[in-house]
Amino acid sequence: MDDINPHPIVKTHTQAIYQDSLCLGRLWTSMSQSDQTKVRAPSRQSSPQTIMTWISSLLSHSPTLNALMKEIDQKGWSVVLSKGTAESYRIDVEENVLILPSLMKKSHSRYNLLLNTIRALRDVWYEDHHFDLYETLVPEDWLKWEKIRSADIESFTVCVTWELRVAGQRDLWRTLMGSENGDMAMVFQEIDENQGEHNSHMDALLHTFRQWFMAKDRINETDSTTLAALDEILLTQNLGTPFGKGRLKAQDVQNHLPYLKDVDHMLTNPDFCTIPDDINQAHFFHIMNDLETVQIDGVRFRDKALAAKIFPQG
Repeated sequence: MDDINPHPIVKTHTQAIYQDSLCLGRLWTSMSQSDQTKVRAPSRQSSPQTIMTWISSLLSHSPTLNALMKEIDQKGWSVVLSKGTAESYRIDVEENVLILPSLMKKSHSRYNLLLNTIRALRDVWYEDHHFDLYETLVPEDWLKWEKIRSADIESFTVCVTWELRVAGQRDLWRTLMGSENGDMAMVFQEIDENQGEHNSHMDALLHTFRQWFMAKDRINETDSTTLAALDEILLTQNLGTPFGKGRLKAQDVQNHLPYLKDVDHMLTNPDFCTIPDDINQAHFFHIMNDLETVQIDGVRFRDKALAAKIFPQG
């Protein structure tokens, strides 16, 4: 199960058997219908049921996350705690299983688990809706969409964690502030505290989303993951191009992420659209070059007619 990554663009069947998996819908419903009494923090020896009950009891205090859960097919998803040492979540999209990191000896382990659960639930929301984009987009717009998706997941996580801070979970907020996304948390806090309007979360989310693009490491990591996925798709396709010819439209993005403004400008703004890393650029051009050729018996041709003459049975 170690080869399953977040944002699983390549959907291979894992045939994995998940023990101790729990129904997401049953867990969340039981907490939303309870009086949200304080649940004791779990230990490494606690059962998966106990750990997940604790997670749900805390996260159910976020209005934003509660609204998201209504848009997820909860009965169709299961949750399992990893038995490995991975510190981030994974998703098996074929089995509809959300794999969360396990509790470890590290002092921040519980908070890491909570933050990863928030991220994972936002990612599941993307998987449930899917938006039919991957089948239609050109490769360069796959890169744009994955950066938007990654920036939104982290912005959503900041927003939910802020709401949990208001509900009393200050240590969780401090953990986020001390993480690699602490700059995003600072932006959200500044905007939200200075605006007492009802829709201040929308403004804070927008500025937090933009802040994601201020760190090249975040962009480079997302680009690298997406390019590796595009490579995998090319390897599994023998005939024609596996990608669409459509472009990412501002209206498509705004329909699903209404807090984003001026998406038309964003989709053409170099700050949002470029590939800043030289290695990732070379990787992208290599993929585009492969799309212009046809491969038969391990031999690549730019001229498909010539390839057909040399390998008529190809």
